[in-house]
Amino acid sequence: MNLDMDSASTNTEPLRWDRTAIPVDKETLLDLSTFWGMEPRLCQARLDEYRMSRMADEWRRVNPQTPVEIRKFYGETELYIWELVKWHADESYDIYRNRVAQAIQLFPPATHPRVLDFGAGIATASLEFARSGYEVTIADVPGRTLSFARHRFQRRGLSCSVVEVTNDAPALPREFDVVVSFDVLEHVPNAELMLMRLVRSLRVGGVALIVASFHDDGDHPQHLPSNIDRFRTLAWDWALVGAGLRFHPSGLLTRAPVNYSLPRRIRWFLHSRFPSLPWRFVYKREDRRKPGGQL
Repeated sequence: MNLDMDSASTNTEPLRWDRTAIPVDKETLLDLSTFWGMEPRLCQARLDEYRMSRMADEWRRVNPQTPVEIRKFYGETELYIWELVKWHADESYDIYRNRVAQAIQLFPPATHPRVLDFGAGIATASLEFARSGYEVTIADVPGRTLSFARHRFQRRGLSCSVVEVTNDAPALPREFDVVVSFDVLEHVPNAELMLMRLVRSLRVGGVALIVASFHDDGDHPQHLPSNIDRFRTLAWDWALVGAGLRFHPSGLLTRAPVNYSLPRRIRWFLHSRFPSLPWRFVYKREDRRKPGGQL
């Protein structure tokens, strides 16, 4: 398996899966049925009628502004469960499934046993790692979606550790072998700071599966404008390198040793504060990966 560089760090294509009825696998329907106390056919019917605009409308109605209000929104809404279930059943989610499968193939639990899924959502990626024999920790805002993720593990007889994210600087355990964060950092008040914390929780040589979507096509008002504005001019791939990661030949990311990452962190610090200067001449060729795989 291999992934192109466009999928290494950033997904910028708008999602249109919500316009169609998408059949969900039996196990996931049972997850919904046993969690909500609804018949599976009613769960499928609700998924068929769900539209992504409902989450956007709810966000605009509540209009959370502070980090506390944002965490409260994600903790209380039930819409996120339905939205993520429907999206994860669609072929547009294949790129994430392929990323997880590639990591499992290249970095098996025998050498990389400990996985952190930050912003785990409904734990689709986490479950794949757990089924493959990894020790999984899921981290997310306490509330309905995290409860549903726990329910999915329990119903399958799988175990996981849980970190409840209740502040802007969550205390994450150290020395994970794999760190996963799929479409999360665009939702947090300071994506760059959270990225640094995730990298610090990863051991040298560990693998990072990080995707961030810094755009809003009208359906994603919850992608914070501060993050979109910042990375409209600054290449997110360079931020990943500046945080201490390097690109593996497979296209995945690994935690770099200090002698590799320190000069790149210094360059990123300067670049992020003086983005108008011609930094592309300062970055080494292997660091100058832009979205789309262009150098």
